[in-house]
Amino acid sequence: MPILRHTNPAPAERSNRPFRATHTLTTETAAQRRIDVIQLSDYYGNNLTTRASVMVQLSTRSDGFMTTATIAGASAAVDNGGTYGALSQLSAHRTYWGSADTLGRLSVRVRATATPSRFIAVILPDGRLSVSASMSFA
Repeated sequence: MPILRHTNPAPAERSNRPFRATHTLTTETAAQRRIDVIQLSDYYGNNLTTRASVMVQLSTRSDGFMTTATIAGASAAVDNGGTYGALSQLSAHRTYWGSADTLGRLSVRVRATATPSRFIAVILPDGRLSVSASMSFA
């Protein structure tokens, strides 16, 4: 059986395809909502200039790992917030398909009803996770 090795993509495949995700968190609103604006960039660090899709998941861990099918404790609602791109829910309050806008941006709005921290993890096409800072709620 051959050994599979991760190889760097060819130069033509490195440009304008999701390789990194940068998270920018907004402050909490009175309605207990926070938005994570995700900027996708390519292998060279350039912001994308085309639409792209990535998986997005809500986690209670700073490494983005999902340990159970549901998040115990407080409930949380996730949506796009209507700012950048679009989200489609794949599993109840946990996993989403995110489609970035034509500038490689995607917004994820989280509303929590209690204080536990939440993290937004972007699953990049090569399987790596890019995890936001902690989203704490009052």
